[in-house]
Amino acid sequence: WGQYYCIYSVGDCYYSLGWYNDALDMYIEAERMTEDRENVSDQIYKQGNCYYMCGDYTEAIEEYKKAADMSVNKEFSLNCHYWIGRSYELQDRCGHRI
Repeated sequence: WGQYYCIYSVGDCYYSLGWYNDALDMYIEAERMTEDRENVSDQIYKQGNCYYMCGDYTEAIEEYKKAADMSVNKEFSLNCHYWIGRSYELQDRCGHRI
């Protein structure tokens, strides 16, 4: 748990600095280290945020969808769907069905 938390925290630090590719690497590594469903969905969501901030909206959408499907928290899932919609909007795919 200690190593997981450290890697997760480093990812958050990188994200705060705007180093989204480095943050993405840390979030992917943290995802591999836990089996807790909510922790994994949070890692995937944060991976989606990194892709989003890098302008890779296709990957962001995929990560947000996975996070929404995996989470048991309805509010969290709704937030994922919001960012899916924003990503579609930025791709000029507003007519696409979610």
